[in-house]
Amino acid sequence: MALAGGSLGYAPIHAEEHDSDLTKRLTSEVSVEMPQVVLGERQFVETSLGFCAVTITGDRRKTPCVTFHDVGTNHETCFASIMLQSSPGAILGQNCCFYHIDAPGSESRPRPLDAAAAGMTMDKLVVMTADIIRHYGLQQMIGLGVGAGAWVLAAYAARYPQNGGFMGLTLLSPPTQTCGWGEYISGNNTLTAMSVFGFSPMVRSHFLNRLYSYTTRCSGNGHSHDFLRVTDRDMSSLQSAGVYAYYQALLKRPDLSQGLLSLTCRILLVLGEESMYYNQALELSDRMQHARCQVVSVPDASILACDDRPEKLFVPLRHFLERLQEDGLGSDWNLNVD
Repeated sequence: MALAGGSLGYAPIHAEEHDSDLTKRLTSEVSVEMPQVVLGERQFVETSLGFCAVTITGDRRKTPCVTFHDVGTNHETCFASIMLQSSPGAILGQNCCFYHIDAPGSESRPRPLDAAAAGMTMDKLVVMTADIIRHYGLQQMIGLGVGAGAWVLAAYAARYPQNGGFMGLTLLSPPTQTCGWGEYISGNNTLTAMSVFGFSPMVRSHFLNRLYSYTTRCSGNGHSHDFLRVTDRDMSSLQSAGVYAYYQALLKRPDLSQGLLSLTCRILLVLGEESMYYNQALELSDRMQHARCQVVSVPDASILACDDRPEKLFVPLRHFLERLQEDGLGSDWNLNVD
């Protein structure tokens, strides 16, 4: 059955200036101020499995920070709050150059999908990530992943340690096990609805329930709810065929437990207590190297803990970066951000 949102086939565009419509919408409609760090240059990188959008923001001479978003978002909606000057992400924004990877079809103003995206798997996204990192020649990186994106970056770090690798990974609510029956049934019902109706209110509600806590969804006010409203509205502008493929890949993901246990880089695990992945990630963290892994449990938060409770991330993130400095990364960082 055809998916709403565009057919397959690809007219490649290699580079363009990215003027971030999201920034304009947030500054005009939401009671928060978006920083210029969200703006950047969008490039379509040709990987061995097709084209993938990468948005580069910041000074390329700074430490590279590779990001990967969760299903139902893109880098703009997923990382907007953490990039605010008043948020913990200000530390990252002042000290890093971001390479935001968008899953095929999830970027803003998406192009028709590459044929390879029709058979998207999580393993293929890992390969595409490896090709992108190799394309830019990135080494001694930081990674920032949310949900499915956290799975991709962690799997890359485990499978490609010889590529220069991540010095540190910040993972928000990563799924560490294969899909359980509850997630599988709910997810496949949503995929069926997407194939018929595209981003209907029911489909958007499903993704918002994954991403945000009950408190944020029901509060009706505050910055957290503002970001939820923007995510809800902008979701329908994504290419449903791309989001469908990404979500289908997530529901068929391999187990990541052994890969995470093999990592030697520093890890900051941020676990929203209302996330469906909370228990499995917390259980796995007990088996990881405690000297290299810091775990932060965030109450009243789901997968997007950075939106639900951004104030809970400031101190752990600063401590995480301080430990990386002790390891020799970011000797020129300024971590004294008010």
